[in-house]
Amino acid sequence: MFQYRFQPEPALSIIYWSLTLGIYLVGLIVTLENTYVYWLSLVIWGIATVFLWLGLKRQLFLNEEELYLKALLKVNRRHLPLAEIQQLQVAKNGILIITVKERQYCLLMGRRTSQRFLVEQANHPLLKDKIKIINKIDFLVD
Repeated sequence: MFQYRFQPEPALSIIYWSLTLGIYLVGLIVTLENTYVYWLSLVIWGIATVFLWLGLKRQLFLNEEELYLKALLKVNRRHLPLAEIQQLQVAKNGILIITVKERQYCLLMGRRTSQRFLVEQANHPLLKDKIKIINKIDFLVD
């Protein structure tokens, strides 16, 4: 089984990480208002740390039969059978778009992670013909 870290589409990633940074900065402001370590700032930093940990737990699992997207909420988790995947577009900047039955899933990966994905899946029997390497992905609004 192969495992890769990812982030959701760019808009959701920006919103999520901005809110997480905002929580951390509120904790910093509360700390700077006092001359000693304040319990409320520690609680706020603890909450920001939990959101940081949750944000880094998003993973893509790939085995011989399916692709599993593990997200924060169970509602957003997806099991995609490899036979139903029509195309995988991988860009140099680490963006992966999975097309399944008229539905697209856009994932952000680090450059090293996307390169590792390409190397490890180049010989996969069900995916090798579906992987398409492109230079730039245009985000089209439907």
